[in-house]
Amino acid sequence: MKNLGFFTMTVTAFTLLFSSAVSAQVIDPPEAMQEMEAQSDSDADREFMEMNEAASQPGRVTFYAPKSSRGTTIPIPVRVIEELCGDIDGCQVRIGMYDWDGKRRTASREFLFYYNNTLRNWRASRGDTSGQDADTVVQHVNHSWACYFTDGEYSNWGSGADTELVFGLLSWNQYNASCILTLID
Repeated sequence: MKNLGFFTMTVTAFTLLFSSAVSAQVIDPPEAMQEMEAQSDSDADREFMEMNEAASQPGRVTFYAPKSSRGTTIPIPVRVIEELCGDIDGCQVRIGMYDWDGKRRTASREFLFYYNNTLRNWRASRGDTSGQDADTVVQHVNHSWACYFTDGEYSNWGSGADTELVFGLLSWNQYNASCILTLID
């Protein structure tokens, strides 16, 4: 977990983030690559960063939960959710489980996600899941294989109450995999 701070958030559209983002570290993709080369011994992580930098576009943001962070959520600031998903047409979510088999393949799902900025409630088209952020009940927006888009906070395989206005990306124990989550307005 020594690289967890580095992976807190990989941003593909840094203009979407505000300085008041909750518990997030904004990382410029070129800067992230330099830091990663110094800290990571995973070729799969380096390959992901290179792919992510090449795919950078306005109106989208990508988060990455490396294998080394399994059992602990990578924060997704609510300001990002509000900006991309808190309008009348919501946002598209792509969730991918990466390198679960050591062959650097990605298994993926996509769905629509709507967030109400005032009431903090949300709904996802895949599985018709719904919930409310910061209501003390951990609810998963989606879980595809070992990758979870959740409104709860997990640390070292333990769950805490959903008391903070923050979402998270979580790699769990079904597979030894990294997880990727992209929000597209």
